[in-house]
Amino acid sequence: FRRVLFRSPTDSSTSPKHRLALLSPRRADRQWLGEALSSSYYRWVTDTLASSKLSERRRLASTETGLLLATGKEISALNEAYRGIAQETNVLAFPSMEWLEDGTLSLGDLVICPKIVRKEAKAQGKSTNDHFLHLLLHGMLHLFGYDHQTARQAKTMESREIAMLEKVGISNPYMESDS
Repeated sequence: FRRVLFRSPTDSSTSPKHRLALLSPRRADRQWLGEALSSSYYRWVTDTLASSKLSERRRLASTETGLLLATGKEISALNEAYRGIAQETNVLAFPSMEWLEDGTLSLGDLVICPKIVRKEAKAQGKSTNDHFLHLLLHGMLHLFGYDHQTARQAKTMESREIAMLEKVGISNPYMESDS
């Protein structure tokens, strides 16, 4: 896959700097990426770094996240290879926290399946853009070590997601829709 880098806005309050490396630029839904590349995503990364238990060096580093927009077949193969589940899923996260040659800290890679995002958004009566942003945030939190394997972990992760989404005007994704 060819990497296309997007950098955080040149807002002086956005420190440290973050870049999103799009691994599948031909598949990019420009409307989704416009939302993803808004200052909201970068603010989420910065806020999560600041409150993380990472060392000060890692919290203050410039960072990068890889994003692959995958087909159903691709995400199903990855899901089977890494989780032993032979089916499509909405998002996969591959944390790394490794230093790149340029001194940037790689948070890891996210794989999101637009087909599943659209299907789930429609079934749940949600905006596709809002659902995409929720899954982008959900995956990013996985890169920072959040999980939902136990009820306690799920409550912690979901409350973090709800609060961060609320800041950008997206309602609680875990509430049942009236539609």
